[in-house]
Amino acid sequence: MGKIIIAPHRDITDGQLVYLAGPMFQTLDWHGDAISHLSINPRVDIALPQWATEKGEPTTDNEKKEHQAWQEDLLERATKRGVVMFWFPFTSEIPISQSQPYFLLSFIAEVFRQKPFRLIVGIEEGNPEYEYIVAELDSYAIPVCTSLEDACEEVLRLLR
Repeated sequence: MGKIIIAPHRDITDGQLVYLAGPMFQTLDWHGDAISHLSINPRVDIALPQWATEKGEPTTDNEKKEHQAWQEDLLERATKRGVVMFWFPFTSEIPISQSQPYFLLSFIAEVFRQKPFRLIVGIEEGNPEYEYIVAELDSYAIPVCTSLEDACEEVLRLLR
């Protein structure tokens, strides 16, 4: 398995980078499941945007700016030397605090339209945003996986 890079750390990587984007629910450890699937390829480094401090998330203005810069840096690296992967697990409701990944996906899709890169999006059926995301991404010609395992397999296929 390659390196796992968690914000705010910015390890330099030689391998291909997979940026795991999507909601970080405290009750769902989809990141852990994705890492298990992706670690089959030892050359794959994984970037996790969760904030690795005692507080669990950036709270000060400086931390929030640092986290934003971290996301921009690692996303750019993944678009050049890897894959950006979004996963939206099933949940009956999306707390407003977890809506940022949906906005990020809209921005990334527009960037993808202008300059294509390796992008995988997965959304579990039953997610309240399923139909909207599938329709939205269809307009960008971005395919959608309906299981985390399928999304991870697509990532590994693109990195071969």
